[in-house]
Amino acid sequence: MASNVEIEKKFLVRHDKLPTLQHGQTIKQAYLFTEDTKSLRVRIKGDTCVMTIKIKRSEEVREEYNYPIPKREGERLMKLGARGYLIE
Repeated sequence: MASNVEIEKKFLVRHDKLPTLQHGQTIKQAYLFTEDTKSLRVRIKGDTCVMTIKIKRSEEVREEYNYPIPKREGERLMKLGARGYLIE
């Protein structure tokens, strides 16, 4: 388990000014639930799957707890609980 503090900053970006991506990795993620102060996300990158609990401490600060889980379980959780929050 890894605990991190996330400090979120948001910026407006002009997509027409971004360079073309040369190399990338497909990411699939789903929020199983979101509330005002907490959320649960499952993210799959390649053969790696991580479940993340996010807890809001202020408008810009969140605690994150990341747990590796088997990819098969992550895929099942996405099917069972994504409810419109699936992002690929």
